Amino acid sequence: MSTSTTPSRAGIEACLATLRDQPVNTDDNGRNVLAPIYNYLISIPAEVSDGVLHWFCLKADSVTIDAATFLIRLFAYESDNVTTWKRKLKSCLTGCSECVQGLEEVKVTSRHT
Repeated sequence: MSTSTTPSRAGIEACLATLRDQPVNTDDNGRNVLAPIYNYLISIPAEVSDGVLHWFCLKADSVTIDAATFLIRLFAYESDNVTTWKRKLKSCLTGCSECVQGLEEVKVTSRHT
């Protein structure tokens, strides 16, 4: 995965919709599928009002929540980018109890998509 370009919100929204409607095997095509979504999510800054990163609660928009949910599959990979993602995920979860609750909810609901 590369962090060189950050796709637009609309582009990620369209990509995620396509992946929901026409799932692909990320084992064979992981970089092409995961990289744009990863780049988008990693580029999201902490919330200005509280200085906390929000990926799974009401302070996050729907595209951020969907991207973060899709990227849960990164736990199956090992790389420097995955380490960066895990560090940001930990920051999100240690900073917001509502994100912890949201993550637990999407773990269940994402099994069906």
